[in-house]
Amino acid sequence: MKYVDIPKQPKSQLYLGVAVVTIATFLVFAFFYRTYAKQNTLNDLRSDISITARIQAQALESELQKFSLLPLALSENLDVLHTLQDQPLNHSRRKKLNEKLASLAAKTGAPYIYVIGNNGKTVASSNHNQEDSFVGRQYGFRPYYKLAMTNGNAEYFAKGDQTGKAGLFLARRIDFNDQHLGVIIVKVEFEDISRLWQKANSATFVVNDEQIILISSNESLTYSTLKPLSEERRQQIYKSKQFGEEQLNLAPLTLNNTLDDTDSYGRKIIFEVSSIPALGWQIYRVVPIATSLQAADLRIQLHLLSAAIIILGVGLFIAWRLSIERQSALTTAYLKTEVARQTKELSNTNSKLEYEMREREQFNQRFRKAREELAQANRLGSIGAITTSVAHEVNQPVAAIHAFAESATTLLNRKDPDRAKENLESIVSLTSKIGKITAELRRYARRGSKSINHMSTGRISVNEIVDGVELLMGERIRTSGSIFRIVRNDTSLLYVKAGRVRLEQVIVNLLQNANEAVEGVPSPTIEMSINNSEENVYIAVSDNGIGVNKEIESDIFTPFFTQKPDGLGIGLSISKDIMNEFEGAIKLTDSSLGGATFKLTLQRL
Repeated sequence: MKYVDIPKQPKSQLYLGVAVVTIATFLVFAFFYRTYAKQNTLNDLRSDISITARIQAQALESELQKFSLLPLALSENLDVLHTLQDQPLNHSRRKKLNEKLASLAAKTGAPYIYVIGNNGKTVASSNHNQEDSFVGRQYGFRPYYKLAMTNGNAEYFAKGDQTGKAGLFLARRIDFNDQHLGVIIVKVEFEDISRLWQKANSATFVVNDEQIILISSNESLTYSTLKPLSEERRQQIYKSKQFGEEQLNLAPLTLNNTLDDTDSYGRKIIFEVSSIPALGWQIYRVVPIATSLQAADLRIQLHLLSAAIIILGVGLFIAWRLSIERQSALTTAYLKTEVARQTKELSNTNSKLEYEMREREQFNQRFRKAREELAQANRLGSIGAITTSVAHEVNQPVAAIHAFAESATTLLNRKDPDRAKENLESIVSLTSKIGKITAELRRYARRGSKSINHMSTGRISVNEIVDGVELLMGERIRTSGSIFRIVRNDTSLLYVKAGRVRLEQVIVNLLQNANEAVEGVPSPTIEMSINNSEENVYIAVSDNGIGVNKEIESDIFTPFFTQKPDGLGIGLSISKDIMNEFEGAIKLTDSSLGGATFKLTLQRL
């Protein structure tokens, strides 16, 4: 081996140069890394806030939907019509109406339901037996009464004149033979919802089209405004007593969608807005960024400290290698070159690993989001097919209600109240049935979300699952001409580990597939059976259709695999993912009916 003599350089100059370059590189890296990490933290926080705002808006709309049909139904109620037609008022009839409104308010959760005559006085109220009873009070000056008498209906947010509690007044005019008899009002309050919104270091509030804060998790913001009101408009609102004695001052918030936005405490914030189109309202979700940025800073410091330790270690290693006595020029040069190469490879490998880890995490997030969106799309896709059968099932009790109502009117005219009462009780039972059907359809269509517990897994009653699926799919299957039977032993004490909506989605997918499989088959039959052991519960969906080709059995649970011309191939794939989340299983077996059987295995609780 030939050795080459390399002139020595002063070690102090070499070390100084390496140190300067390393420190400069590290500082540049630290600056850009810190900027990127903080921006990424804010983006994630904004995404979470946007999701929360949408969920809260949906929850508020759902609360309003519970009461939106009450005024319409009561405006056509015979007890209401007869009471308003009585001149002078019939006290026994008014007493009966008072009791009916009180019972309806207790059942629906409505704070107040009351009837105002065309003279502006309250005729009957759900709080008739309380100290703050509305009965006999004059409310003809209230805007919601005037708007309803003029336009037929009104939705008006205001403070209650008697209770002092704010709420949304849903009012509808009561007409008979082209005569305006009065107005029925249902008041909806939002105290429970605003309490649910109360969380540390965040605020949620709802504004109307004039940017007045109506509902807020932070009481100090309620009845303030996001933009100044004209003095003329302020006086109009004050005279109408819409918000009582509130001054409607400008809210101490800065909401310009920049990093300089601040809340009422002077803290920097970010916010997102979601709309409530039915009322023209908007819901704001406001969150301070200091805590998130502090956590991000801590992570950045830990990462930079780790990088500094690595760099220091590499530097010490190089220094140690350089401190070895150079016995020969070629040997020393070779060692320096090898150390530099290995260091560079280590740095490149470390950067590559960090990049791949970020890419993998982003991919996993996109995959989870896409899977959730596909599951929701699959449910919504089923809704269209289910709706027809549900509408048919609802039409029957609606027709019966109509017949009972007509019969009750006749019986009342004949002064036979006992038989009329039986008809009215039948109407109550039928409306309860309609409520169960629509509630099941609404639950099935609802987007899964942790905040509303649709994505959670817990103790679920098998009876509830079977009854829900029966409501959603039973009529549709039978209407298509198929025989549909449910075989179950005593399932009243059976509970499984699952999530109700997602398990219903799995069974609905299987029943839809079975219903398509038996098309064109003589005596088409679909059977759902429930069995159990000490540890598991087994739900099987069987049919006498064409079955599944043995050649594709291994592919049927693969995403986007389908043999249907218009199919997406996601139903069975999503079903398998859902069953895996329940720590259960789904598999294809031979059917005793001659077609195919899909068997679900669930943990028994």
